[in-house]
Amino acid sequence: MMRGGGARGPGGARPAPPPPPPPLEGGDALLSVRLLHEKALGDDSAWAPYIAALPADLSDSPVQWSGEEVKTLLHGLLMADDALALRRAIDSTFLLLDSTCFKVLNQ
Repeated sequence: MMRGGGARGPGGARPAPPPPPPPLEGGDALLSVRLLHEKALGDDSAWAPYIAALPADLSDSPVQWSGEEVKTLLHGLLMADDALALRRAIDSTFLLLDSTCFKVLNQ
């Protein structure tokens, strides 16, 4: 069992944190925008029955938890790093879309 705050590199130094992830890659971002568009169409969307079947609340997903919740509840699991990385990618994608697409749509 590892104690004392995690993995250490040579000489006892902690490894540098990974760089922030890029925004979601093209296909994921495009799918996200398309899903938002179809959801906005409501019942006029051909995809309305499928969209209605999607969960309305994702609060039980580690991607939606705060960083502190992930660290506490998933401590020691590889999934914790994955959840935090995916959350950063989602956040950076939102910021990218917010600064481009959404500004155009709100004009």
